[in-house]
Amino acid sequence: MLIPTANRIKILRYLFKEGVCLAKKEFFAKKNIVLPSIPNIQVIKMMQSLVTRKYVKETFNWQIYYWTLTDEGIVYLREYLHIDENVIPATLKPTKQAFTRPFDDERRARRFGDREGFRRDGYKKDSGDFKPSFKRQDDGQRRDGGYRRAEAGSRPRA
Repeated sequence: MLIPTANRIKILRYLFKEGVCLAKKEFFAKKNIVLPSIPNIQVIKMMQSLVTRKYVKETFNWQIYYWTLTDEGIVYLREYLHIDENVIPATLKPTKQAFTRPFDDERRARRFGDREGFRRDGYKKDSGDFKPSFKRQDDGQRRDGGYRRAEAGSRPRA
């Protein structure tokens, strides 16, 4: 497909600046999601061309195409768009980590409480008074609501 040079440059500059590009799977849409001045079909076909040359990686999810720039694509776009080596896409820039204070034991206990608050009254951890039983109930009904199969030699209950 013939794409005007001005649109091709806009698409490639956006791809290099952000490191990603996306488009809805609507070939006849008048404008793209991220590049509203360019028809959607031109963005899709430009990216398909870059996918075949392995300059971008394509992911398709929920009727939206997502393209991410590969290392070979970065080299290619630097040469094609005449961009300096020190300029990198936004996806490769390090993000600033939010400073979080570590919890000290006192704050954690105050905020989350202690497990002992959930225990029943009179429960002692080491007393050994908790003895669960996992015996089968013989009422013919399983715990999940269904009926069990009749065993060999037994009569069905009326």
